[in-house]
Amino acid sequence: MLKPDTAIIFGFLIEEAASRLDDQEIKEIAAKELENGELVFEEASYFYKRFFIPASSELRQALRREVLSLHLTLNQIKNAHGNGSVSKIAHMHQIIAETEKSTNELNRLLNLAFYEGEDDQTYASFMNIFSNKS
Repeated sequence: MLKPDTAIIFGFLIEEAASRLDDQEIKEIAAKELENGELVFEEASYFYKRFFIPASSELRQALRREVLSLHLTLNQIKNAHGNGSVSKIAHMHQIIAETEKSTNELNRLLNLAFYEGEDDQTYASFMNIFSNKS
C-alpha cells in the first residue's frame, strides 16, 4: 500500500519523461523534505518498478492523471492560503484530506489496500515539496 509520503515521491517518478526529474534529483528532494526520505524514495522506487513499469499504457495514464490532479488541487489550496482565503489550520487539513484521497485513488488503481491514516505520518514534513511549485 502506498502511504501519502511514498505516493508523492511515486508521483515524481511516474511523470512523463519530458518533465520528469532524474532519480538522483527526486532522491535528494525526498531526503531534504521528508522524515526518512531516503527510505521513502526506496519504497516509491519499488512501487515504480513493481507496478508502473509493467503497467498498461491506460493504467499509466490514469496514474499520471491522478498525480496531476493532486498537484493542481494542492496548488489551488496553496494559492487560497496565500491570498488569505483559508486559515493555516484549514490549509493543513485540506492538504491532508486531498493527499489521502489521492493516495487512496492511486492504491485503488494499483489494486492495493487503502491508506487509513494508521501510522503517525507527519504531513508537515512533506508539505514543503509543494510549497515552491507553481
